[in-house]
Amino acid sequence: MAVVCCFPTPTPPPPARRAPPPPPPRPTPEVLDLLTRMSNDADPKVRMQAMSSLAKTGKPEVFKVLVKALGDANENVRAAAVDSLGLLGDSRARPLLESLLSEGRLLSLRSELALARLDVFAVLPTEPGVLPPRYRGEGMNTLLASLRLRKTENATSYLLGLWRSDSEELSAAKPKILPELLAREVPQTEGLLDEALNHEDHRVVSTALLLTTEPPLENCRALYGHGLQANDTGLRANALTAVARSADRSGARALLLEALDDPDRRIRKRAVRYLRVLFGESHDQRIGAIEVDLEPKHYQELARSRSRLIRMETSLGLMELRLDYANAPLTSRNFVELAERGFYDGKRFMEVIPGEYAKAGDQDGSGSPEHRIRTEIHYEPFLRGSLAMAEDEKDEAGNQFFICLAPQSLWEGRYTNFGRLVSGDDLLDRITTDTRILRIVIP
Repeated sequence: MAVVCCFPTPTPPPPARRAPPPPPPRPTPEVLDLLTRMSNDADPKVRMQAMSSLAKTGKPEVFKVLVKALGDANENVRAAAVDSLGLLGDSRARPLLESLLSEGRLLSLRSELALARLDVFAVLPTEPGVLPPRYRGEGMNTLLASLRLRKTENATSYLLGLWRSDSEELSAAKPKILPELLAREVPQTEGLLDEALNHEDHRVVSTALLLTTEPPLENCRALYGHGLQANDTGLRANALTAVARSADRSGARALLLEALDDPDRRIRKRAVRYLRVLFGESHDQRIGAIEVDLEPKHYQELARSRSRLIRMETSLGLMELRLDYANAPLTSRNFVELAERGFYDGKRFMEVIPGEYAKAGDQDGSGSPEHRIRTEIHYEPFLRGSLAMAEDEKDEAGNQFFICLAPQSLWEGRYTNFGRLVSGDDLLDRITTDTRILRIVIP
């Protein structure tokens, strides 16, 4: 029987015993007064930050401030207030949160999770193996997070029903359901990991290997082979991560050496890293350079000839963006080509951190186009409204991008800054995970 592991990498030796840290200082009346004033600030980013800080005080007197924020004009502030009411743990919030279950999708799902933190579980559907429409897509994360807080037999049975379902929609969610079931460590899940290691869906096998202490070499090799056949770099990357923990050291080394000839540079980089760490071997020369399809002079010509202003129509309204062809020609060209193909049409902003950034470009955050582009580092700062290209590796990016909701100085020298917002700033703080890109128009 395979052994379940909570982490995809070997557990480090336990640290030396230390005295427990002192409890955090109790907030003074002056601090509470400051946070209350911040909750009424004109800037929605400040109001959102105030919500989180108020909940962390644990003071019952902040309850009224959080309740007042439920009527805020900004949906992200309202969502932050809902989260904070759940974190505060005050049972008085229950009827208010229950009344929000019929609101828009964002507030409804946030309210369900907040109620779960209050030990009120409004999210457990009654029909085994059936996923209600509200939990499809991003809603699955809320459902699983709520069920994680509910350790009852009914919750376990419902999760098992989702796992056993043959529906196509739930098949895609099984890699997320598996770790939730295994974390319960109850008799009903006995043998589940072995079952997952031999599952017909290679995404499930991939997840199972990452949850196994000593992944079987044959499973790792089979997953890597399927990843080659299906041209799936994610499966191949996970196969190498798993085989690095295999008990068969010679077999693991053999597979890592084979991966040095992988057609994808990211996989070769991973193989080189594991061979260096595990066996002390240096194969850096096998990584190779990223191949691009144009010479630098062509991009310089492109920077002088192409219009740099584009229009992004969203469900909130119109945003105009100016691309920085001069400093990031590869990234700008890549973004325009994807937009002209309609790649971004209908896509949601899949990750929104209020007051920090909004990320878009792929529905579940895992996809990528058929090519990679180099990171283009330059000296333009990341300000509110700047565009940044997300990266899969330290020097490679593809299709997912960020819009900065505030200055991000720590991104400088790490991500490609390839443009900025020139119109539509009033929409930025209203972006949620329900916001869609309708289309991008290239003049």
